[in-house]
Amino acid sequence: MANAKLHASSEFFKQLSLDFQQLKLVIQALETFAFRALVRGHELGDNRLLLILDQLEVFVSTAKHLLEGLEKLLAVVVVVD
Repeated sequence: MANAKLHASSEFFKQLSLDFQQLKLVIQALETFAFRALVRGHELGDNRLLLILDQLEVFVSTAKHLLEGLEKLLAVVVVVD
């Protein structure tokens, strides 16, 4: 199965590629938000906020891992017109 290829229409692949890029941007925005909120949480000494942000970081890390897996899957897509 290592050499298996998925054939998809060019329109499908274009949309998938756009969605993939948008997802990457959303994850980057979440990372920035979490970092800034973490700094603010430390400034305020708000332990509840810090716990919530720790969980958010876990979600972002999971999303990044899933995105990497999706990127590997997309590498085997061949566009057929």
